[in-house]
Amino acid sequence: MRVIGLDPGLRQTGWGVVEIRGQRLSHIADGICRSGDGDLALRLARLYEALETVLDTWRPEAAAVEQTFVNKDAAGTLKLGAARAVALLVPARRGLSVAEYAPNAVKKAVVGVGHADKAQVLHMVKLLLPGAVPAGPDAADALAIAICHGWNTGNEDAESSETNPSYIFEEPGVYQVELTVADKEGNKSTTTTEIKVGNELPQLSWEIKDGNQTFFWPDQPLNLNYAINVSDAEDGSLTNGTIDPSRVIVSFDYLPEGRDKVLAAKDHTELADASMAGTPVGMLGKQLIANSDCMACHKEVGESIGPSYQKVAQRYQGDETARDMLAGKIVQGGSGNWGEVAMA
Repeated sequence: MRVIGLDPGLRQTGWGVVEIRGQRLSHIADGICRSGDGDLALRLARLYEALETVLDTWRPEAAAVEQTFVNKDAAGTLKLGAARAVALLVPARRGLSVAEYAPNAVKKAVVGVGHADKAQVLHMVKLLLPGAVPAGPDAADALAIAICHGWNTGNEDAESSETNPSYIFEEPGVYQVELTVADKEGNKSTTTTEIKVGNELPQLSWEIKDGNQTFFWPDQPLNLNYAINVSDAEDGSLTNGTIDPSRVIVSFDYLPEGRDKVLAAKDHTELADASMAGTPVGMLGKQLIANSDCMACHKEVGESIGPSYQKVAQRYQGDETARDMLAGKIVQGGSGNWGEVAMA
């Protein structure tokens, strides 16, 4: 379905056309209709003719217009209402269904909050419609109105009053799911959650720009110049700037004792998740130990096959050589310090 969004104004009316297939959005065109100077009737006639040309050119199948609220300037409100009447009239005369949305409803659907500013709306419109470069703030608002209409009509029959409803999305895209809770007193509260369906896994490429790509020599400095590119079917790529570099986390492991199967098997997403959550460095080490096979023979406190971590810490407290010695025993194994059971 092709939808035109209209942001009415007497001086200029923004318009934006969006193609909706399931819940997949595509930018078609956008622009601004200007009324120029002169008497009110003449300016309204210019807006009417300009919108007629837009609809002739892009042939939308539905229209959505932003609602207007009364403000302190009564004369200005009346003029805006006249411009809005033109925006409603042009698509209606062509037999199109015309929906109306409050400004806060549009902002909440596109940005997630009902009091977002124009810069936030523009940012989300460009994110949701890759490649779109709106002709101005009014055109960006019009595209947001079209997106809002698309999300509100894409699955208008998918409703449920069950306590734990379930629904299968059959088309890929970005869906806005609305939950409304009401009590016997007539009070209501509504929240909206965004669900991405069919989101493809990102593709990552890693390139060492110069230097040795296979091995290095001990006791020699290692200068590793590298480049990383991430591309995603929905979010874009690092190369064209549509993915924020701060969202890409890179971690390196250096294992001085050679290949450690336990550490090598660790999923780097654990480090990424921990760093995103602001986990202190000490807690990262504790997290790695807790997820390793060391816990099969050792407990933090209490007896097991081997000594507890607490007893090990008490025995070697203040011993500056203990760290290297214990690291060697973890890597190479050994027995005798705590009994006859060999450490694997």
